[in-house]
Amino acid sequence: MLTALSISLDELAVGFSIGLVGVPVALTIILVALQAFIFTFFGLTFGSKLKRYLGEWSEKLAGIILGLLGLWILIDASVQLAHR
Repeated sequence: MLTALSISLDELAVGFSIGLVGVPVALTIILVALQAFIFTFFGLTFGSKLKRYLGEWSEKLAGIILGLLGLWILIDASVQLAHR
């Protein structure tokens, strides 16, 4: 239940962001559904294969990657803001 809620909130944030940029609603729905399908498919496929090699470390690795991605976005936004 918590996983479904977190995914729904994530998709809501993506939908708002794309909508604010001015992308048409139909295209927004298609893009959100497509990215959710692709990343869910890859996550399930590679997650089951990597589990035997990484085990508990796979969760930590995912957290590190997401943290680095967030840091990258923050730095990129700061650099763009500084250039204005």
